[in-house]
Amino acid sequence: MSIAFGLPHGLCTRNSPTDSPYAPVHTKGMELDKPTQKNNSIVGDFAHGLYETAIQQPIDGVRQLIGAHVEQHDESNSSLAYKAGGMVGFILDFTALHKVTGGAATKLMGEPATGIFASEAARTATSMGVSGGIYGGLFTPSSESKGLLQGRLENAAVTGATFATMGGAGKLLENAKFLGENQFVSRVGSNAIAGGAGGLVSTIGNTYFTEHRMATASELARGAGEFALFGAGFGALDVGINKISNSSAVQGKYYDVKSTLQDTAQQAKTKTYTLLDKHDLRHPVARIGDALTGSKAILDNTPRPTLTAENNPVVAMEREIPKIYDSFEGIDARYESVDRSQRRQVFEEQKNKSIEFGEQLLKWWHGTETEPGVKQFTDQELATSTIPVERVAQIRKALSTQGRELDEPIAELFGRHSTDANSVANGIEYAKERFFGYDETALQKKMSMPREHWVKDREGLSPMSWMPFEPTDKLPNLFHGTVSSSLPGVFAERGLLPSAEIRSRGMTHAGEAATHDYGRRAISVTRDFNEGWGYHRHSPLSLDTYPVVFGISADVVPKLRTAGMLEPGEQLVDRLKLGSSLSTVLGIRRPEITHIYVPDSQIPAVSKLLEAYRIKGVSVVGVDEMPKPNWKPIPEIETWQQEDDWLRSP
Repeated sequence: MSIAFGLPHGLCTRNSPTDSPYAPVHTKGMELDKPTQKNNSIVGDFAHGLYETAIQQPIDGVRQLIGAHVEQHDESNSSLAYKAGGMVGFILDFTALHKVTGGAATKLMGEPATGIFASEAARTATSMGVSGGIYGGLFTPSSESKGLLQGRLENAAVTGATFATMGGAGKLLENAKFLGENQFVSRVGSNAIAGGAGGLVSTIGNTYFTEHRMATASELARGAGEFALFGAGFGALDVGINKISNSSAVQGKYYDVKSTLQDTAQQAKTKTYTLLDKHDLRHPVARIGDALTGSKAILDNTPRPTLTAENNPVVAMEREIPKIYDSFEGIDARYESVDRSQRRQVFEEQKNKSIEFGEQLLKWWHGTETEPGVKQFTDQELATSTIPVERVAQIRKALSTQGRELDEPIAELFGRHSTDANSVANGIEYAKERFFGYDETALQKKMSMPREHWVKDREGLSPMSWMPFEPTDKLPNLFHGTVSSSLPGVFAERGLLPSAEIRSRGMTHAGEAATHDYGRRAISVTRDFNEGWGYHRHSPLSLDTYPVVFGISADVVPKLRTAGMLEPGEQLVDRLKLGSSLSTVLGIRRPEITHIYVPDSQIPAVSKLLEAYRIKGVSVVGVDEMPKPNWKPIPEIETWQQEDDWLRSP
């Protein structure tokens, strides 16, 4: 049923209205102001009934639960307008309640194609019955001639059964379409018949609980008739509402308002996080832990090489970079002058020069164990008598540039023009391999999936629980790739968040999320390590980052959902927890992110970050230390059926 029609007290068929659990009751001495009821006034009676049912009755129901005294009034002689107002009031309350409880009931029932809830009518009846039971047990006052618990349980039972009957019958009749294809006739007729069935249940229940007898035939007929009229009227209203709501003008306005509300909520959320960040209150418990343990002092006390006039990286850059650009120009001129057969050799020389330039920039920026880097010192510390602080700031800003624009600000610092011939960006990834110490080609060869596993990984028939290799203490089953600049944010949040959530929290973007105009609302997870590793290539070019891959336990599979044809082989998840906590120690929750893979040279730095953020239960593994996966065996496949069985097997 599309309209949740209700059970106002004016429609209850009974002989003793004062004993009915649905008779209106009021808290003595605590009645709210209500519309004035004018004698013989249809509008006044309607407003009075609407107020009594929609506002006063739920308030009295809750007050009675906390011990307030309520009085019951006999409204059996009330006018039809009063009863109509009561109907509308109950509908408003019940519809709002069903919006809240209906979704929860649906989640509890699980997937629609399983168990006793496989039928759509059964699911509708259950959802409506739960809402009716809550309304009857919580918001409907009971007679004080009975115990509170007994009265409320009776209310819940009758109201729940009534709405379950109406909901299930309405859905069956609506799906059967035995009243024809006309939407108005079908909806009104189905609701009327379902309302009559609900009226029978309501009359039987009320009569039994209030007077401990069976309802008479005339009472049943009267109750069914009243509820049938009630259902028919609101069925007609439902059709009208649907027609109005489905009009282009109304829908356009709806989506405009919805978009405005979403934008407002997003702005409020971002402002809230900004305020919390300003006062360092985003994670107050963690801040207390930092203060008590002094863990963040680990980062402040990181040793650095001694800075001298001879090893100052800014001085070296001012001296060496003009020479590097001169050599680029010489290579470019030679490329134009040599025979075409020799141009390949000159091109390779130009490529190697770009890689060497990138590697040298990385050394000047990061420093080494014995040589200081710009990143390790302030502008004031790096400034000299011939290189003012302002110039150092310009150099720092140029080296901090992200994206393909990395070349331009560096070239402009020295009065040069950025070209393809002198591009740092063209060789920066190879330069990172040299500087951070990893071999991407060898790594990908070691971790490459066998062809059959690769096909099954991307086949939509394969269950998400299937894993291509056996996990070890150094190699879990699932992966997510990013770059190193994401680590502080991940450690602060103690988990991975979707890029849309990162954006709303005002956090610095890292990885591919930095290039998205609109943040994604899920995290991508893959079984293929090489695919996870490759995600760092979608990130903006930067001197400041190196590839990072998070290793994720297969225990998260129940939380995953497929990415489908958009990204074959990948799964999506809303968020992932990092490391261990009290819940994982007690066995309440299984670990999720268990490993972090980085270049071997960066293991100490990442381990120090984990220690500073007091994160345990995560193994930092160098990519050279990674074991080759122990791939699961591949069956003999000779027929299409065998291949289909293989693809579908767990």
